[in-house]
Amino acid sequence: MPSRERAEKILFLLGELLYESQRVLSSSHAVLVFGAHRFVVPKGWADSSLRNLEHVFVKHDYDRIPGFTRVPRGSTVVDLGAYVGFFSVKVHSESPGARLVAVEANPQACRYLRHNLRMNGVRSEAYCLAVGESDGVGRLFVAEDPVNSSLLEEYSSSFSRVSGVARVAQLSLSSLWRRLDVGHASLLKVDVEGVEERVLRASRDVLTPGCVDRVVVEVHPPYSSPSRVVELLERGFHVATYYDYEAPFQVFVYGWAKR
Repeated sequence: MPSRERAEKILFLLGELLYESQRVLSSSHAVLVFGAHRFVVPKGWADSSLRNLEHVFVKHDYDRIPGFTRVPRGSTVVDLGAYVGFFSVKVHSESPGARLVAVEANPQACRYLRHNLRMNGVRSEAYCLAVGESDGVGRLFVAEDPVNSSLLEEYSSSFSRVSGVARVAQLSLSSLWRRLDVGHASLLKVDVEGVEERVLRASRDVLTPGCVDRVVVEVHPPYSSPSRVVELLERGFHVATYYDYEAPFQVFVYGWAKR
């Protein structure tokens, strides 16, 4: 195991031990630790949030291509599906001069996202809204395991149990780009729990080198098709796909602009 991976695994295991020591406390919250980073989550979310933290910081699923998520100072990063802030905090730690735009559909997760960004010294714009095919009001199917909350009921119910439905503000990616005055982004990360193909197909005008340099999409078959996501990107981007056969419902598609 390379030295960086070994160090990150040790940090993650130490964080797990710290969380285990908190289980006996009466607080309704848990603090997850990774190196210098601290994240507060509801205690009932802690186990799945640890797995999500591992997915971002230890497995490097969004930057399997080394350096893929590092961006120049002054550039913009858009984090769609920011959850409680793991990826945004990681990007800030690697590229502290970047403008971060974090978007999360789950209203409760968004409150923790904002708290965690502040707690980790991240000056980010955090928006509580869903990104979908069109503008309006979306129905978010909130799962007992919150990482599986989705605009698709069948997605949420297949990985968890739907505990409620929240009406949330919804924008297409194109509208978000305009309303938030994104202009040009160095990096777009998309993790929108099953609707990624629909979101990208509805906003193909954003999928150009004029709007974004690099894109990483977490695709969730069978609700989105990795091959069709590749087709949407390959006109303007070189594309690579990462499959982990131990995680068949999770495929990562990376695109970097053709010049």
